[in-house]
Amino acid sequence: MSETVQQVLDTIQSFAGSYWASLGIAAVGGYLGLFTILRRIVFTGVALAQLATAGVACAIFVAERPSLPLRVAEFLHRQGPTIGSLSFSLLGLLGLESKFARRHLSSDALVGLAYAAASAIGILLVWRSTVGLVELQNILAGDVLLSGERQRLSLWIGLVAVVILHVWCRRPFLLVSYDPDFARAQGYHEQKYQRLLLGSLAVAVALSLRTAGLLLVFAVLVFPPLIGLSLGRTLRESGFLAVASGLAATLGGFSLSIVCDWPVAPSISLCLLVLLTLAVLVHQAPWLRWPMRVLLCLGAALSLVVACLVFSPTGVKEGFFASEEGHGHVHAELPARDPSALDSARESLSSLDVAESLAAAGIMGSEGDEGDLVPLLMAWGGADRESRSAYLQALRHLIAPQSVRQKILDLAGSSEPELAPLASTVLMELGHAQGVSFAIKILSKDPVSVLPRLEVVEALTAISGDDFGYDCFSSPSDNKEAIDRWGEWWQSASGQLEFKAGRGWELR
Repeated sequence: MSETVQQVLDTIQSFAGSYWASLGIAAVGGYLGLFTILRRIVFTGVALAQLATAGVACAIFVAERPSLPLRVAEFLHRQGPTIGSLSFSLLGLLGLESKFARRHLSSDALVGLAYAAASAIGILLVWRSTVGLVELQNILAGDVLLSGERQRLSLWIGLVAVVILHVWCRRPFLLVSYDPDFARAQGYHEQKYQRLLLGSLAVAVALSLRTAGLLLVFAVLVFPPLIGLSLGRTLRESGFLAVASGLAATLGGFSLSIVCDWPVAPSISLCLLVLLTLAVLVHQAPWLRWPMRVLLCLGAALSLVVACLVFSPTGVKEGFFASEEGHGHVHAELPARDPSALDSARESLSSLDVAESLAAAGIMGSEGDEGDLVPLLMAWGGADRESRSAYLQALRHLIAPQSVRQKILDLAGSSEPELAPLASTVLMELGHAQGVSFAIKILSKDPVSVLPRLEVVEALTAISGDDFGYDCFSSPSDNKEAIDRWGEWWQSASGQLEFKAGRGWELR
């Protein structure tokens, strides 16, 4: 038992930044969810989350346009998803609250329209981007462990602003949500405070979704307030218990995730579901309410104690990386994040421990620069089939900025006998058509050894469906006919092939 507790504490310490972010999302989301329940606008929160998803997808799609200037592309890659999620949420809120829209459609119809439109736009935009279904999975099911420091900084700025607003306007917010008629009698401008309340909800949802994904955001908006309303006698008590249940479930979810090797967001949601089930049962037996309240408070206190124990002023380095297919998690204990954290990851990339190497690759993919391209290419080339998808995911994130993408294109077109085949093969695996052109040219070069040529031929054959009789053990001059046929095939097929995430290259 003690070993399990120690394992949980050690792993949470490895992800202290993500744990703190989850606590913030659970606490603020649980409190805001109380207003969505009271005002019966739960699905408005869902629609806002879906609009934020569409904003993230739009930012990803725009950032990948090759015509963008380098600085603009890099800025959009770093800040675009946050800006997109906030913009779409706030603009969607204005649309939902506009007099013109309400004049022609009911509130339910508006929410349904916003949800369906945002879902379609988000899926189609991500589908057409190079990150495809992998990024869509991150947005929808999200994993707070993959969140970067910039995302968490934006999250905390937004959550603190929302908390300050709610402390300042607590009474009018409660009155316009719980008793609008009494609020008007007290002289409060109902529409003004409703818009402020929904605006704070939109900001919190957009930033939380960017950090933790749609599932966790929706879970903390629904489960904790229902738990609080089931156990609390007053709105004050209900709000306190909603926050407490969110905090307790966060610690429980992280513990389940570590012990059972489950994703974090579904684990927290499961804990919230269990707490809600107990709260509903206890509601039928009033004498059990006090023990349940005490347990929630103790769980919340314990989660905060753990947060204080793992807190580090410099943050903590994350040793987590999810494979492209999402088939699990690789946990690795790495040193605390500090100014040399990325250097530690670079050193760990060549580790004989596969988990440590994959964890380092994940950090380099999200935090690295163009100098990390060659080491990651070499790591991908030397990995087994099961690990390659993880390294490929790191490379996918690393080459998202236009400057790094240009470097891998330069490598694929270079005369480097080892790096050029690796770069061209990775480009083909990631859906870049330039990789096919480079690969055909590489096969005609003498310095390229047998093993790299085998990789290139295998990738080309997977796309074309035919190796055209190319013999990797013969010289390029002996393979001239096969190379010419490949060139002819590509000249005729290049306009008809497209890369579809999850399925690979297909004819249109």
